[in-house]
Amino acid sequence: MNRFDDTRNAGILGIIGNIFLLVIKGIIGFITKSQSMIADAFNSASDIFASLMTYIGNKIASKPFDNDQTLKIYLQEIVNNYYSFLTTEYITDIYIFKNLIDNMLYIID
Repeated sequence: MNRFDDTRNAGILGIIGNIFLLVIKGIIGFITKSQSMIADAFNSASDIFASLMTYIGNKIASKPFDNDQTLKIYLQEIVNNYYSFLTTEYITDIYIFKNLIDNMLYIID
């Protein structure tokens, strides 16, 4: 196998593994009402997106090389990193912050 096949397989395995973790952590978090477990499930959801970006980036990188490809790869890398950062940081942090505010308001009441 070449490196593109290995990277594709790693992306697919990452997606499948993180879907499994998302479901398990989500179910356990909601059953036990554990906010940290639910937040970790959201983190696994963002990891699914990062694995998807790896898979898409690998598809682009595996195409035959031409003179414009250097710029395309560079731009794709920026876009992948940007979206991975957004999903990992903001979506999870918004959920955690919302629950923090809810708990503070519950304590005040």
